Amino acid sequence: MAGLRLDDLSVEGVCTSWSLTVPVGTVRAAVVRDQESVRDLLEVVLGLVAPTGGRVLVDDVNALEQPDDHHRRRRHRAGNDDQCRVRYVPASGGLEPGLTLQQNLTRASCPTVRVSRRRAAAQARDTATRLGLRRLLGRYPEQLTVGQRQLAGFAMALCWRPCALVVEDSPDLPTWDAALEFERLRLDPAAVPGPRGLFAEVAGLVLTTDPARTRLLDPDPVGVQPASVAGLGDTRGDHDRNDDDGDDDRGDGDGEPSGRAGERVGGTSRDTGRGSRHA
Repeated sequence: MAGLRLDDLSVEGVCTSWSLTVPVGTVRAAVVRDQESVRDLLEVVLGLVAPTGGRVLVDDVNALEQPDDHHRRRRHRAGNDDQCRVRYVPASGGLEPGLTLQQNLTRASCPTVRVSRRRAAAQARDTATRLGLRRLLGRYPEQLTVGQRQLAGFAMALCWRPCALVVEDSPDLPTWDAALEFERLRLDPAAVPGPRGLFAEVAGLVLTTDPARTRLLDPDPVGVQPASVAGLGDTRGDHDRNDDDGDDDRGDGDGEPSGRAGERVGGTSRDTGRGSRHA
């Protein structure tokens, strides 16, 4: 799979002519100036809002097509029929209250695909095991720690079998470094692989306002600034190095809220795992 490609992307107030390639099996962090910019960029990468310029490609397909597929309840027009191209991981995990972790994960399947209950349950157990969550499957969101809810939200996104994950970071919550490394190891001391290895089958893009919060996932994050910010100049040169042949020496694996497509990403919204909103 080709992974995630931001091709000469422009988002008002966030970035201008920004290009970045994230191959499957790698994870990159993009640092923007504030949390509003995180949400604005999320919506564009997920295909919920058209960019001011350029395009977002996931597995060589324009990201704008996925919400339309979901809205029309039709199979995706490219890629594997039983997978989504890009999924959103909310900063807080986005679990549906009133449902156990098992139920949240089992319901996390693409609405354009008919998945049997047996297959969905098996996929939920396998994904939970990878993230050290298997013994928590019977618990409700309010019975989980913040880090465990983050892990569960990551697991729920993986259950969609995406080509790419867009991970929202928030300074008000534990870092994804902590959730994917330390929290996971506390739950399962024998857990493998490391944080970056969890992206072995997807392209990962973490959106943050602080590069220190993503050191384990990407020790060399990309700074993203709007061209209108005085004194910053043109940052294009810093990003072109990521947009040549897609090779990345960090890519070896070692080291959605409810509603209709097109609604804004809300800071307090929930990801139901039913795909009715976030691409």
